[in-house]
Amino acid sequence: MDDVLREILNELRELRQGQNELRQGQQAQAQELKELRQGQHKLRQGQEKIAKDLSKLAAHVEGEITDKIRGLYDARGLMLESLARIEERQNRQDERLDRHWQEILVLKNKRR
Repeated sequence: MDDVLREILNELRELRQGQNELRQGQQAQAQELKELRQGQHKLRQGQEKIAKDLSKLAAHVEGEITDKIRGLYDARGLMLESLARIEERQNRQDERLDRHWQEILVLKNKRR
């Protein structure tokens, strides 16, 4: 009977040791889960910051592009105005040249 009691006692000790090991494993898993949650929280904060920064960057780039496009349209307008003035002067010069040629032809015809 002593042998049976010793065997039961040994098994009881082994069970308690197993229980302790399980508790330690659960505590380690709980700690790991806590660390994972903290890491997940940090990641979420980082994503929110990136999204916020990206929105700011998009607004900045949009403002810059708008300014540059506006500048290009203004420059285009100035170039078109300049070309219109040049064209107008060219037309006036062409008219003068046509009148001169007509006068030259009239004078040539009078000489004959």
